[in-house]
Amino acid sequence: MSGKGGSQWLLRSRRSRARCNRHGPDGRRRLEQPRSAPGFFGVFINGRAEIVAFLTRKWNKELDYRLIKELWAFSDNRIAVRFAYEWHDGRGNWFRSYGNENWEFDMAV
Repeated sequence: MSGKGGSQWLLRSRRSRARCNRHGPDGRRRLEQPRSAPGFFGVFINGRAEIVAFLTRKWNKELDYRLIKELWAFSDNRIAVRFAYEWHDGRGNWFRSYGNENWEFDMAV
């Protein structure tokens, strides 16, 4: 890892993980900027209302969602986070996914 303030980025990634695990879509949408347009599997979302609607649909299918995030690298206003999440469907089938996220923060906000 490089840059200054590593504990700040570690704290941000842990807060993000905690909000996702404790709250429903309304908790997660607070993590996104109002002008967010994150892409989820080819679905592009514009704004908080669409984020809440998307996550509500997603988590109605993905039961007992559990997210794990780890800070991987940071520099200036950017961080990289590794994640794993697991969930089961209504029939009891379990699923687990892994990946990386790259975040860029507006330090003026």
